[in-house]
Amino acid sequence: MHLSKLITALQSLDETRFKRLDDYIHSSFFKVPSHSINLFDYLAPLYPRFPEKRITIETIAPVAQNLSTPSKQARAGSELIEAVHEFMAYEDWQKKSKGQSL
Repeated sequence: MHLSKLITALQSLDETRFKRLDDYIHSSFFKVPSHSINLFDYLAPLYPRFPEKRITIETIAPVAQNLSTPSKQARAGSELIEAVHEFMAYEDWQKKSKGQSL
């Protein structure tokens, strides 16, 4: 499946955490690349199922801005996976720092 590692990472999040990821992705503070934001915006309405027929190079290209080629989609996917991992690390750090201050 196209973008399978990214889809697996997104499916691992529960609904609440997925909504917080949405806020993280769209925050200018965390500087997620615009093409990765576009890919996330395409995928977000498909959460949590992500049907395979909707996640193909051909279906994403005409709809998502700046993602017209397989290489652009792959790069956006890789950078989005990196942003998801950074989000998870950020959340873990927040939990630890809140626990220490109590």
